[in-house]
Amino acid sequence: MYLWGDAVLDDGGCFNHFSSDESTQYGFGEYDWTDDIDFECPLQSPLSEDMFLDPNGSIDIQLGFLIQSSENSGGEDLLISLKRDSEVLAQEEFVFPTFSKEQISWQIPVTESMLYWEKNSTPTLQVQFNKPGPEAEECAEPNKAWARCEPKFRIYYSDNTEGLNVEGTFQIINGSIPPILEKDGVSENESLIQSFGFEELNVSFSTLLWVATILTVLGLKLKNRASADKNFNADVEAKNETR
Repeated sequence: MYLWGDAVLDDGGCFNHFSSDESTQYGFGEYDWTDDIDFECPLQSPLSEDMFLDPNGSIDIQLGFLIQSSENSGGEDLLISLKRDSEVLAQEEFVFPTFSKEQISWQIPVTESMLYWEKNSTPTLQVQFNKPGPEAEECAEPNKAWARCEPKFRIYYSDNTEGLNVEGTFQIINGSIPPILEKDGVSENESLIQSFGFEELNVSFSTLLWVATILTVLGLKLKNRASADKNFNADVEAKNETR
């Protein structure tokens, strides 16, 4: 998954798709403020077919940022969410120095809720940050003074020239059969049932044995009844013959 968008995030949009064949104006998009930042980068077009992820794998996302904000006035650090449409599947907070380009790596273990991505669903990254711009007393530091101590929130795109890696990797399983997530404490019988897709079938061996026993008893009773009827008929015929 690659990240693309417009240079001015307030005027344009941010999006992703599964092709590196794209280019942007500057290799990044930015706001000229740092408080109440909240935007999304959805898949450019919804999924064209169902997608199944490896239950033993992970989703690996790498992003690049430059944030010029106050470090002394509180607020909320960078929060990134992975969403499927409006559903939040994973969320992580990242803290790093201001006024410097930062590479972040986010490894998300695949959970049961992430296994199946239905056709027409939309993988989306949501980015949130909320801190005021740098204060005057903070601007004495050389690197901040060199940057004119201006507030800035910048996200880098996949074609940036800063050497930052911006991409996401989804470990997709080919085929139309959804994978089974391994669970602790699952018996062999349950695993076999699950592997054949009979999740609603839950018949134990003891139950089958009980049913077989009942059928056997009924069979013996019917056999004894038939034998008794046969003997009775034979006795009646013998008496008739003696008469």
